[in-house]
Amino acid sequence: MTGDAPRRAPGTELVPALVDRPADTLPGLVPGVGLLLYGAEDGTGWGRASAVAAALACGVLAVRGFRAGVRCEARRLVVRGFVWTRVIPRAAVTGVTGFPAVRWTAPGGRRRWAPVTAFVEVSEETGGTRSRKRSSTVSLRRWAARGQPPAEAGREAVARDAADGPDRRRAGGKPGCPGPGGRFRLPR
Repeated sequence: MTGDAPRRAPGTELVPALVDRPADTLPGLVPGVGLLLYGAEDGTGWGRASAVAAALACGVLAVRGFRAGVRCEARRLVVRGFVWTRVIPRAAVTGVTGFPAVRWTAPGGRRRWAPVTAFVEVSEETGGTRSRKRSSTVSLRRWAARGQPPAEAGREAVARDAADGPDRRRAGGKPGCPGPGGRFRLPR
């Protein structure tokens, strides 16, 4: 191994606990195994080839699920999800919602958000898993708050995050949550 390999910038990795990460591989692993079994039973070459190609795509999804998380660096935030990795400059981050998702502003001024699928709470998970996810979300919020200009970190940002807090109710139509008809209501 040579010393020419690029070094990663120092930062904090926020990922689910090692015992919880295999569950994040299941959305890719289970269909992949099923597709391989289907391909083995299919008699045609096209059926087998397409099943193997789909199983490989599921394998990529399983690996991405295992690696899902957030890397908080000094100048940027790297959000790794199941489908893509988003790199967000620290200065563009405006907050973290209760979903959790990172709110940020694109260079053109458009407001965007990047979901952090690794920390989404599921009703069937254990209390320890839920606690670790909440702790990681709090750490992400602290990181985001330290990088905001003083005006953005004021009352408006607190009110916006409170509207998207974890105790929201979907049917209530609260700001930032889908109301009747699945539409989002913007805070006033």
